[in-house]
Amino acid sequence: MIKVVVCGALGRMGTTVGRLANEAPDLALVGGIDLRGGSFFGVDVTEAAQIDTLLASARPDVLIDFTAPAASVSHVRAAAKSRTAVVVGTTGISAEQRAEMEEAIQGTIPAVISSNFSIGVNIFWKLLREAARMLPEYDVEVSRLITGTRRMPRAGRQRPFFRSLTMSSVRGRRSTGGKG
Repeated sequence: MIKVVVCGALGRMGTTVGRLANEAPDLALVGGIDLRGGSFFGVDVTEAAQIDTLLASARPDVLIDFTAPAASVSHVRAAAKSRTAVVVGTTGISAEQRAEMEEAIQGTIPAVISSNFSIGVNIFWKLLREAARMLPEYDVEVSRLITGTRRMPRAGRQRPFFRSLTMSSVRGRRSTGGKG
């Protein structure tokens, strides 16, 4: 049985991950972390400031994080300190924040960090890299996508696309979409 703690437990993705972990026969949901305490699926949700205490008492095998970039860095540090594997699905992580997480986990714990777990988006990133490789004389422009349901830094959705293009050694530029 794999013991799971979910960060962002009371949010939309955290609740979904918690429900799936709770329903899976080979997983045991042992706690949650959020800005405020509470409960979900029969387990306590601990305030984020008390993450070290929860990790020490629950002794999870994996911490799953779908929060905000700064919170993810803090959660990864705590997980590394307690030798708990991590899965991070937070969007909008800067290069500096990713470097901080990589430094914390280096040689200590298994980790999967991705800004998007959607199969379709990952296929799109792969196709984007391939197109960039095949069309080196072209510039790539990534326009900003704004929706009313997500709180995200302006470049939050663009970063993974630029990271994907950077791996292909292609010039890219951001479109401001007329909004600066």
